[in-house]
Amino acid sequence: FFDVSAEMVRLFYHRLRGEEEVARAIEARVEPMFVQLGSMWLIQSQRPWVSSFAYSITHDVLGLKRCIEDLDRLCKAGYRFEAFRDTARGEYYRERGQLGRAHEALARALAALPDEESFRRQRALTALSEVYLAEGKLREAMETAEEAMALACDPESIHLTWRCAGRAHCVGGR
Repeated sequence: FFDVSAEMVRLFYHRLRGEEEVARAIEARVEPMFVQLGSMWLIQSQRPWVSSFAYSITHDVLGLKRCIEDLDRLCKAGYRFEAFRDTARGEYYRERGQLGRAHEALARALAALPDEESFRRQRALTALSEVYLAEGKLREAMETAEEAMALACDPESIHLTWRCAGRAHCVGGR
């Protein structure tokens, strides 16, 4: 269990850095471990939503598409990953230049989240700020990124990954 967990951390580290060949080699190494250990649903279910974030910041459209398919399959199996799936869809559409569809997907993601769900809200807001930026709406991009940053800096819900993403969007929008 600890070996698989450590491998997944390595996988996410490399994927977030855009080192996809290394990440895929780790995935190939981990797959037999999943089979040997049996159900590791928690760790296995993290791969598509964390990977979708990595693919969004590395602009990997095919990776996003695979994650959307994986997340859709997990949603149909009963996992409550609709917000992650719709956020990934929004980023996929943004990368493809379909900004209206990106807004729709991100609106669904945000609407699906209760107000107190700041973890997934940070990610969706960060993605929305990117859409505004792609539209040339710098004021909206900055305001949305600042909203995401406020959530990311809240001591009750700090998550450094989203804080870094929000900061990148704020800097990019200036």
